[in-house]
Amino acid sequence: MLTLLLPSTPGYTFTHLTIAFNYKHVDEEFQQFSNIVEAGGVVYVAGSKGAYVFVAAYDKGGRLWARSLNLGGNATVLNLSLEKGFLELIAHSRTFNVTRLSIVRVGLDGTIAGSEHYTIYPRLFPLVALRIEDSVYIAGASYILGQDFNYMVARVSGKGVEWVQEDIGGPGSEVLKCAGVTLGSRILVVGDNGTSISIMIVSQLGDILKHYIISYANVSVALNGCLKLEDSKFIAYGAIGGRPLLIPLIVEPSLDIRVPSQNVGDMTGVITAGAGRGDIAAFYVTSGDQSVILVYRFKGSGLELIGAVNITDVARGFIALSASYSNNSLTYAGYLIGDKPKALILSLAMTLTDTLEKGPGLLRIPLLEYISDPRLTLALLLAIVVLSAYVAYGRVRMRRPKG
Repeated sequence: MLTLLLPSTPGYTFTHLTIAFNYKHVDEEFQQFSNIVEAGGVVYVAGSKGAYVFVAAYDKGGRLWARSLNLGGNATVLNLSLEKGFLELIAHSRTFNVTRLSIVRVGLDGTIAGSEHYTIYPRLFPLVALRIEDSVYIAGASYILGQDFNYMVARVSGKGVEWVQEDIGGPGSEVLKCAGVTLGSRILVVGDNGTSISIMIVSQLGDILKHYIISYANVSVALNGCLKLEDSKFIAYGAIGGRPLLIPLIVEPSLDIRVPSQNVGDMTGVITAGAGRGDIAAFYVTSGDQSVILVYRFKGSGLELIGAVNITDVARGFIALSASYSNNSLTYAGYLIGDKPKALILSLAMTLTDTLEKGPGLLRIPLLEYISDPRLTLALLLAIVVLSAYVAYGRVRMRRPKG
């Protein structure tokens, strides 16, 4: 167990952060877990393998059950959520002549309660999805022959594709990586094209209400996802120039988006997953041979670092793709790097305690094992990013139509 204390002064509160190993499960039947939901001490994960999508449940003792469904073609999970006592999985699959969006409902006991399948346009390549009432909103990229990938948002229902918004003509491959419901039940989507971050607020009717661009000169940037803390508070995460990147986003009632500050870690690595509750957010950072948990508090002035804990001993070679923070349980799902990738769940116990310190102030205690191995090269980091199919462009590029 690693314990980290922040510096303090007499008469002020300080935060005591403790992260302890709980359990982990390696499941060789699945190559990776891309999505996670935790409820009642049980971890529910989803993923895909070939034409199959699957949902499985685990607790400290191991796997409880697993269910799979053959969607045909090449299947990818876009979202997993807990809705009205059921797990709802949204997936995308494509064959040579059929491209579909599927919604699968699974009971917490593993019973498949039903499924819906909608046909969508072949040029659409969704990476994420969310549901509002009877409609599913997808975001990702679209491909038009002779052009590179473009930002894409679409609304899909039993009526089919109701509308599509495509940002055509920008530089590079433009891919939206995350989507969330924001103020007034609008849709916030965020993506990148390698040199800039694009943030859009889209209405349920298909109108782009706001569009912001954050550009980076002479450095590459990669977005891997977004963490929603409230309808008005999000944190985009990824990497910039080989270092971890965090971008807090505040949506004002006017729908203007405020970025209090951007946080770039002093270590080598990429943030691949994040989880949060209230104003606390925890992010998983990998740099090839090290794994670190960064814990922040979201404040009006930006992100305040609470602590950083090295968990390499229990997470070496692990790439987290999704995370959950429930009660004191911080759980990550993803895969182990190897000749044959193996799905993995890592559960940690994280506690935060605010204490009023009296008397002499605490001595400054350095972050435990915070600095990464300086011998790591950017090439190694880029290899890690490429291996993470969920957080890289590769998953979309492999599906580009021929011709």
